[in-house]
Amino acid sequence: MVFCAATHVGAQTPPALRTAPLPTPAQRIEAAQNRSNAEADSALAQLNAYRKAMGLSVLTANNALTVAALRHSLYRSVILAENKEAENFDVNGTPGSHFQMVQNPFFTGKTLKDRVILEGYTANANEVSTSGSRKSGAEFIHQMIASVYHRSGVLDFQWDEAGFGVIDKEPVMVLGASRKGVDAPVQPVVFPPPDSVIEPIAFKNERPDPWPERAAQWKGLPISIHAAKGQVLDIRKFELLNEAGQVLAGRLLTHGNDKRLGKNEAYWVPYAPLQFGQTYRPSISYGLAGRAQEVSWTRYPPPAIPSRSSPPRWWWPNPQRRWFSTSEKTWDRWLWVSSPAATKSVTAPWCQRWMALITPSKFPQLARRVAASSSNSVGS
Repeated sequence: MVFCAATHVGAQTPPALRTAPLPTPAQRIEAAQNRSNAEADSALAQLNAYRKAMGLSVLTANNALTVAALRHSLYRSVILAENKEAENFDVNGTPGSHFQMVQNPFFTGKTLKDRVILEGYTANANEVSTSGSRKSGAEFIHQMIASVYHRSGVLDFQWDEAGFGVIDKEPVMVLGASRKGVDAPVQPVVFPPPDSVIEPIAFKNERPDPWPERAAQWKGLPISIHAAKGQVLDIRKFELLNEAGQVLAGRLLTHGNDKRLGKNEAYWVPYAPLQFGQTYRPSISYGLAGRAQEVSWTRYPPPAIPSRSSPPRWWWPNPQRRWFSTSEKTWDRWLWVSSPAATKSVTAPWCQRWMALITPSKFPQLARRVAASSSNSVGS
């Protein structure tokens, strides 16, 4: 890329350099709020899609929680720009990203409780966040739901409202419980929901990490079961079987071996990422209130379509199963944007494999769209 300076006649004295004043916290909050409204909507819609499919109550947007999330995101973006290690500490096992320790103009409270009270919110609240990459609201939720502790936070039965904010690369969601006695399912619920197709197949580097000796390695999407608060799940068998009926290696996490988890939940973390195009069957035997119970269901990772993420992620909008995308435009993004740099048309081998998975009888609209696009050039 080149540029050319404007040509002029005669010497001129450049004007004195003037330093623009830094925006105030209020100005940055206002600008960020204008930019992140759409992302907040997509985050809430995506989280509600997951919760609704599991039989949980859906959440409503709350302005006080949104402002608290935005202000904490602002604080984090400022201190991390100055010092990448500013949050590299824990407080009683809670990561430093959930605290404000630096008294600067963006400080709004040391703890989450301090910050939500400042906005006039006095009910119970929880916070989830990530750092270092700009994500859409929906992608942020996918990342939260693919892990253990963050999933535990966003799927808690008690939440009935939430706020989301992101400045720079520091998305934050704050969840609240303003109503007492939110309706909880009578029976425990599971994730992924039965007969579902969802995006994530793996996760790594959750902080804190539920499998610390493998923190930097990709682990499979956790399978989980959740009961109401106050109930105790006695897990007697927790297995994940592949299409061949083989039990996959992994780790069972319960309150018994991980005190960060409640007694009402349990997770099975596969040793390795799940495989695309495979059908998996989780099977759980457990005791609840003195009664032995068992649940098994089917979970479908999408077929393999290449993308640039690692491990890859795809979408598969099967109308016969639940599809957790909040917008059909996702297909266009993966078709046109995620192609490898060397790919110049949809006649490339990877796209031919993708098209072969689409049958007009099952996906007539999508098949017509791909067929009509097959002679077009794809930009890298």
